[in-house]
Amino acid sequence: MKLRAYEKEDAAVICSWIRTEEELYRWSADIFCRFPMTADVMEENYSPQIAHGRFFPLTAVDDEGNIVGHFIIRYPREDDDSTVRFGFVILDPKVRGKGYGQEMLRLGIRYVKDNLKVSRIDLGVFENNEKAKRCYEAVGFREYSRRDCKMPIGTWICIDMELMQDDPVEYRYTTTDDIEDLMRIRLEMLRVVNDLDEDYVYDDDFIKSSRDYFLNGDQITVFASCDNKIIGCASICFIKIMPTFDHPAGKRAHLMNVYTNAAFRRKGIGYKMTMMLIDEAWKRGATEISLDATESGRPLYRKCGFSDSDECMVLVRRLPGDNNG
Repeated sequence: MKLRAYEKEDAAVICSWIRTEEELYRWSADIFCRFPMTADVMEENYSPQIAHGRFFPLTAVDDEGNIVGHFIIRYPREDDDSTVRFGFVILDPKVRGKGYGQEMLRLGIRYVKDNLKVSRIDLGVFENNEKAKRCYEAVGFREYSRRDCKMPIGTWICIDMELMQDDPVEYRYTTTDDIEDLMRIRLEMLRVVNDLDEDYVYDDDFIKSSRDYFLNGDQITVFASCDNKIIGCASICFIKIMPTFDHPAGKRAHLMNVYTNAAFRRKGIGYKMTMMLIDEAWKRGATEISLDATESGRPLYRKCGFSDSDECMVLVRRLPGDNNG
């Protein structure tokens, strides 16, 4: 995916994605108040703002050049160059739920960093648009206020969210070149989660198997880092099983190793890493993601959309020397 400047010919395509009156108001609040939305109305709104120079509409296109998304960046105040606001965020319905929204937003954030040099980005999302809110949270936006928005369709609660551009935490997907750091942060995580001593010695077979899985297993891992120090990680492993009616591709995923260093907790880092992996799992065709959660981790996973399951039963093989019964 890449971003390019909006062209007036894009308007008809974008308007075709707005299929109901409710979708219109979720997309544009009370700006247009006119359904069905038309390209002429959109152009009448955009043209003078573009000419003013503080309004930047962008179109997302895929590798084949097809239009797949759109949003605008604007300066909300004439006397303030420190903040821009994202708005009119929309995707082609055919690509929703596949991670395109997060990718487009990340490109937009990069565009702001490279071209506008502001310290803050904000946006608004309606409370009844939970999927969009989770998408914004996944790329780093955090709620800072709520307000009533009165529109012809009714009064909805608008959640205002912000992303500070001086956030020191960076996120990236790992490669096999990261193997030493992958092993180090995983062993650190296991010591913390299992309350092991600092000098605990891991079994050689365990070390070898873990290393081999990072190098050759079907997995994706995310690192969070601050000042070039790795402060968090999260992994997702892919599993192929016999197809079922609910999962015709037979591809499932298991989330694990979600860990943030104690000094950086309660800052949304675990949430962002988890949402990045969920995004990648859907892109790879997984139809279900499972996890083993500690009690303290359950609020995070519920926020990411996970729910408790009554369908699963587990049989654990007890190995010789296991003192847990």
